[in-house]
Amino acid sequence: MARWRQHAALYSFHTAILQSARNGSRNRVYVSADRADSFAKGFLAFSRGKTVSDDAQAPGIEIGRPQTTYRRIRIESAFGKLTVLVTDGQLPYPYGREVTGYEVANLAATLSKGESAGVTVLVAPYQAEQREAAIVQFPEGTSPKSTHRLTIDFVEGSTDSVRNGWF
Repeated sequence: MARWRQHAALYSFHTAILQSARNGSRNRVYVSADRADSFAKGFLAFSRGKTVSDDAQAPGIEIGRPQTTYRRIRIESAFGKLTVLVTDGQLPYPYGREVTGYEVANLAATLSKGESAGVTVLVAPYQAEQREAAIVQFPEGTSPKSTHRLTIDFVEGSTDSVRNGWF
């Protein structure tokens, strides 16, 4: 019976994330520096998308390396939003393993609800640029089984807590 309750709580938590996510989930792909341009060019041609930003000095805290910077390419297409993270592949756990993320309206409340449902916070909330993010993992044997990044954006002087949906 306890296992059923845990699954019900996790289902409720995941449903709440999906309902609060603005514009759906976002995909993330980690690419090496020598393949980044060809990957982006090929994906843009295939998806008929557009490059929203290409930041060669993105804050390294987003990939678990706060003392460095890295290249981050953001792409929008009919397939949704994609963040291309250009790294050398030397990332601390759990970075590089989270490939889907959700933007939520209230990160603290979402994390609290998730923890009470058995979700593990792998990376505590941190701030980078105009967003706050955390990485969570669902317990083994549950669905979804993967690691997710949750994020919330802050805009100074705005009552809307969500800015642009990128994480």
